[in-house]
Amino acid sequence: MNLTLRNRIATFNSLATAILILILFVAIYFVVNNTVYEKMDNELRQESYEFISDYKIVNGVFVFKHPFSWAAGGHGNVEATPIFVQVLDTNGSNIQKTSNLLQESLIYQNTLKEEIFFSSVINGKPIRQYQAPIINRDKKNVGTILVAIPLKEATMVLQNLFVVLVVAYPIFLIALFTISRSIAGKTIEPINEVITTAEKITKENLSERIPFPKHKDEIYLLSKNINELLSRLEEALLREKQFTADASHELRTPLSVIQGTLEVLIRKPRTPEQYTAKISDVMKETKRMSELIDQLLFLARHETSSVRVFLQPINVDNLFEDMKNRYAEILKSKNLTFQKSIQENVVVKAEFSMLTIIIENLLSNAIKYSNSGGTITFSVKMLNKHIAIQLTDTGIGIKEEQIKNIFNRFFRTEESRKGLSTGIGLGLSIVKKLSELQNISLGVESVPNEGTTFTLLFPES
Repeated sequence: MNLTLRNRIATFNSLATAILILILFVAIYFVVNNTVYEKMDNELRQESYEFISDYKIVNGVFVFKHPFSWAAGGHGNVEATPIFVQVLDTNGSNIQKTSNLLQESLIYQNTLKEEIFFSSVINGKPIRQYQAPIINRDKKNVGTILVAIPLKEATMVLQNLFVVLVVAYPIFLIALFTISRSIAGKTIEPINEVITTAEKITKENLSERIPFPKHKDEIYLLSKNINELLSRLEEALLREKQFTADASHELRTPLSVIQGTLEVLIRKPRTPEQYTAKISDVMKETKRMSELIDQLLFLARHETSSVRVFLQPINVDNLFEDMKNRYAEILKSKNLTFQKSIQENVVVKAEFSMLTIIIENLLSNAIKYSNSGGTITFSVKMLNKHIAIQLTDTGIGIKEEQIKNIFNRFFRTEESRKGLSTGIGLGLSIVKKLSELQNISLGVESVPNEGTTFTLLFPES
C-alpha cells in the first residue's frame, strides 16, 4: 500500500509516540504496584512490631500482656478481619494466632532466617504476608512472627488502573494519529507548493521561482537552494543560447566570404593576378575561421574548474622582455612604446603557459586600440599585500557601460565593430577564464580617449 508523505509522517509520529506512551503506562503501572505493595509491607512490619512488643517469656513460654489483642472480637470469619497474626516457636510449632484465622494457618518458610515479604493464599483468598524472626534481648532467636493482610483492595486498585490504562491507550492512539495527520498536513504544505511550482518549470520557463514559506526552516533553505539552482541554470542556458548564436554568426561571416569569392572565381576565367588576389582573400578568411575554432576549443577545454593548474615562480622581468621581443615588429609598425615599471626581485606564482596567454591577449588588445605614437606600460607592484601586474595603454579607452560586458564571449565594442579591429571577441573571455583557474583577480579601469588599465591581482603566497 502506497502511503502519502502526510500519512507516513503521521504514522511514524504515532508509532513513536505510541511506544513512548506504552512505556509511560507500563512505568505508571509498576510504580503504582510497587507503591501499593510498599505501603502494605510497611503496615505489616509495623503490626509485627506492635505484637512483638507485647510479649515476654516465662519459663520458656510466651506470655502476652494483652491476650485480648489476639481475640479479634467481633469477627466471626477469616474474611472479616484485615490483620492475621501467628507466632511460632523455633521448631515452627504454633504458639499463638489471632482468632480470625480459625482453623487456618499462615504459610511458614522455615528455611529463611531473615524477614521476608511475599504473597500467598489463605482460604482461597490472596493475602500479603510478612515473616520475621523474634529476637530477644540476648540477640537470640526465640521464634517467628507471621503477619498477613488481604490483597483484595490492593488487587482491585491495580485491576482498575490496568483497565483504565488499557482503555485509555487506544483512545490516545486514535487522538494522536488524528493530531499528527493534521500537523503533518500543515507541515508538508510548503512541499506541495514546491512540487506544484517544479511541475511548471520547463526549459522554456526557467524564470519560474518557488515561493518561500513563512518560516525560515529546512523547507525555506530547500526552496532557496532550488531557486538559486534555477537561476544558475537559467543563466547558463542564456549564455549557451547567446554563445551558439554568436558562434554561428562569427562562423557564418568567413564562410559567406569564402563562398562568395569562390563563386566569383568560377563564373568566368580570370587572370593569374585576380586568382592570386581572390585566393589570398579566401586564405585570410580561412585563417580567421581557424583562429576562431582554436579559441573556441581552448575555452571548451578550460571550461571546468577541474583543469589541473601547476603554479610555479615566474620572473616578471623575463616575461616582459619576452613579450617585448615577440611583439617588436608590431610595436614598431604602429610606432608604440612598450615600457616597464617593475619592482626589483618580484616573483609571482602562476601557471607559466596560462599567464603567457593572458599577457599576450591583454598586450594584443592594447596594441589594437592604441593610437600611433602611444605608450603601453607593463608594471608590477604591491597592492594591499598582493602582487599586481598592470598593463596600461593610452588608447581609445572603453565606455563605462561597456566595461561590464567586455569579458563576455564575442562581445566587441562599437569601435571594434566599425572596423578599428579585426578581433573575434574571445580574447578577454580567455583571459577571464585562465585568471579564474589560477585564482587571479581581474580588474579593469578605463577612460574614453585616454586609455585602459587591466590589473591582475595575485593571491597571497
